[in-house]
Amino acid sequence: MPTATTVAATARARAVTRGAVVALAAAAGALALALLAAGPIGLPAGYHDFADTVTRFGVPRAGDVLTNAAFAAAGAWGLWRLRAARGLDVPLWRAFFAAVVLAGPASALYHWAPDDAGLLIDRVPIAAAAALLCCLFVAERVDRRAARAPVAAAVVALAVAGAVYAYLSPRWFPPAGDQRPYLLFQFWPLVLIPLFVAWLPRPPGGLRTAHWCVPLALYVLAKAFEIADRPLWEATGGVVSGHGLKHLAAAAAAAVFAWGAGRREAPPLHGAAA
Repeated sequence: MPTATTVAATARARAVTRGAVVALAAAAGALALALLAAGPIGLPAGYHDFADTVTRFGVPRAGDVLTNAAFAAAGAWGLWRLRAARGLDVPLWRAFFAAVVLAGPASALYHWAPDDAGLLIDRVPIAAAAALLCCLFVAERVDRRAARAPVAAAVVALAVAGAVYAYLSPRWFPPAGDQRPYLLFQFWPLVLIPLFVAWLPRPPGGLRTAHWCVPLALYVLAKAFEIADRPLWEATGGVVSGHGLKHLAAAAAAAVFAWGAGRREAPPLHGAAA
């Protein structure tokens, strides 16, 4: 027979979970509405005009192309660390790291000859990884049903559809198109995970708060490097571009996730809800 203390603790956990579901849904909806209200967000003029145009070892734009090997390395390390892992969310973590691996050649292909079609190829694994990250966080801290394959597949499909929409959108919003659906899946983990990770209890074996927040901070740094692409290229005399550093910082973020996902003490409980 459960004790009164156990019953009370269970009731509190369920109340926290119900509140978290409502709060997460409200915050996610608010972010989506904010982007909707902003109107179409076009691809910046000259987006494909990266600072590094130097050919090295027969590779055009070598710095931006070759730094993508870091994604393949980080993703492969994550898959290796999960080789013997068990748990409801392990397939999702493996899918996440597989997407990180694919981001390497996809981004390298794009930077070899940057254009709109190549950008779509570049974005598909990134969109999938961001969607899987959302599912993983919700599954661990709120409701383990988010780790189920049909749920994750639907969220990934929506994220990839957002990337496809961004590619096709100049037909409807000329000339720069509309990037909002793609951006939404990048903003959701960046905003919602730091907002909720300290509030929601960490289940036994779940990722530590640092293993959620440090990668996201590194990804924000990566976006800052992206913005500073040309200034960094000019400041270093054409040695390092901001975009190349973006790749390294984003791959470092994936490596931190690999470290955290591979060192858990026990299979996560994925939150209190069944």
